[in-house]
Amino acid sequence: MKLVKQLHKWVSLLVGLQFMLWLISGVYFNFMDHHKAAGSTYLADASEPATFTALAPLPFMQGVEEVRLVQLLDKPYYLLVKQRPLYAYWLGQYELVDALTGKPSQIDSAMAEQLARASYTGPGLLFEVTLQQPPIADLPKERNAVWRVAFDDDIQTAVYVRQQSGEIAGHVDTHRRWRDVFFTLHFMDYASEGSFNNVQIMIMAVLSLWLAVTGIIWIIALVKDGQYRPALSQTQHGLQLLNVQGVPAGCLNLDGNASLYDGLAKAGQLLPSSCGGGGTCGLCKVQSPDAPAFTSADAEVLSEQELAQGWRLACQHQVKDFSGVSLPAQCQKVERHELQLTSARFVTGNIKELTFRTLAGMPLAYQAGAYMRFDIPAGHQPSVLPEPVGQSVEDNSKPFERRACQRNYSLAVPEGERELVFNIRLHCAPSQHLPPGMGSNYLCHLQPGDTVTAFGPFSEFKMIEGSQKPVVLLGAGSGMAPLRAILLALLQQQDAQRAVHFFYGARCEDDLLYYEEMMRLSALHSRLSYYPVLSQPSGQWTGATGYVQDTLMLNQELLGELTELEYYLCGPVEMMQQTIAMLKAAGVADEAIRFDSFGQFPSSGTDKHEVKR
Repeated sequence: MKLVKQLHKWVSLLVGLQFMLWLISGVYFNFMDHHKAAGSTYLADASEPATFTALAPLPFMQGVEEVRLVQLLDKPYYLLVKQRPLYAYWLGQYELVDALTGKPSQIDSAMAEQLARASYTGPGLLFEVTLQQPPIADLPKERNAVWRVAFDDDIQTAVYVRQQSGEIAGHVDTHRRWRDVFFTLHFMDYASEGSFNNVQIMIMAVLSLWLAVTGIIWIIALVKDGQYRPALSQTQHGLQLLNVQGVPAGCLNLDGNASLYDGLAKAGQLLPSSCGGGGTCGLCKVQSPDAPAFTSADAEVLSEQELAQGWRLACQHQVKDFSGVSLPAQCQKVERHELQLTSARFVTGNIKELTFRTLAGMPLAYQAGAYMRFDIPAGHQPSVLPEPVGQSVEDNSKPFERRACQRNYSLAVPEGERELVFNIRLHCAPSQHLPPGMGSNYLCHLQPGDTVTAFGPFSEFKMIEGSQKPVVLLGAGSGMAPLRAILLALLQQQDAQRAVHFFYGARCEDDLLYYEEMMRLSALHSRLSYYPVLSQPSGQWTGATGYVQDTLMLNQELLGELTELEYYLCGPVEMMQQTIAMLKAAGVADEAIRFDSFGQFPSSGTDKHEVKR
């Protein structure tokens, strides 16, 4: 089911994009000028047929299927059809004979020009006359050789004359070319076949059917798991807290429709979590004597024995599903803080630096690498747009309904600072039908002076106490925040012998978070080595390229013996998985590797508790 869900999301993105193209092109077809869209802006009316006498007799010719009398430039011609196509644009074989003289005739460039001028009423002068063989960009269906007669008017009109018959194959101008673009998008004719009966649209039909079927299966699974239950009203529910022996130790009155994870958090009982309630980390498990039926998320991260013993993920069940729960030892009675935003700025295109102070005005106690849990209230707001550094963007974003939730964000400064700095990666809506990131859009929408509720700080990802080993920091994206806090804490220590190596990965130069600050710090502190690595650099970049974990392994000679270092990792799960696997293969002990994960544990085939968080 997990694979089906992942495929469902990606297929829905693809189908949703094509549905948007269908909608846009459909609107265009409703409002377009059909006369202009047909290429008829400067198309002359058909001339009246003339009456001809004394026509030359046509000698007997073999292989002729049909003879037509046609009028070209007010002269009569016999059109001998030797291979008659079903449609005029299909390949045919024709021969022209002058009906007055009986002599064969051909459409050369001069005659093609005259025919084109006769069908053209625009103000443009002749630009060029060229003979084109199929395929023809302006006429994808045409299979006959044509003369292209172009005029330099305001809409770039081109008249196409069939070489064998002298027929006008069509007028093509800017209006018609735009129509053809929208036809291509609407009928998915990306191979320019000139037809809607193509492979692409068949594949889209199959994907849409698959999406509908898997969506129904998903809804049925949610209903069976008890997760698809609309909250008609807020109801209070009494939840009994049990000790390890199952004896009642207190009672909480919580919103029955809230998730157990959020309900406990609002009551000050904060369960551990690294995925923010996404059901992937498995840390927020609780035990209950009357546990509800387990969900697919429970089965994914809990063992069969744990499920049988009544363990469930608090983020996947509502408060009203339980009468009593035993909380794990890691559940903390946490401090609640009201924070006021003092400044906000985009430090990269999609990462915003938010600086807060506590309304109490006192610095918070924590260790470098800590995070805080922000309370995101329900509400209605516009989605926030990414903002290129140093530029402004008009706020024309689409509003969305924000549901109440909680999100974790790491502090980017060490303990002792009066201001709390966070790096928030803005998660935009993946499509018109899906909402943007609830937490990041809420926080990035705050203005200086606004307040927000946060819990903590929580010092789970922290430096190894008492160690004097050289340090390797490795991160990417918004994984900079806890690593920056650790780096600044290390540089504040009066230990000039402890080397620090900071490897940081990004896509391009504009994505290098705190680049100038890191360069300045490495110049001030000889024991700090900074290694920025870009995976998609510009031509001006002279530094390391590729993936940051590969650059780490390529610099082993500069680092020394890998087993004599300690490592702190933060960033995309795949990056940490690969890094941990490489370090363990090199003989680095589990105790020397610590990481901060924003989602699932980067297990890389090992037990998730083998590497310290």
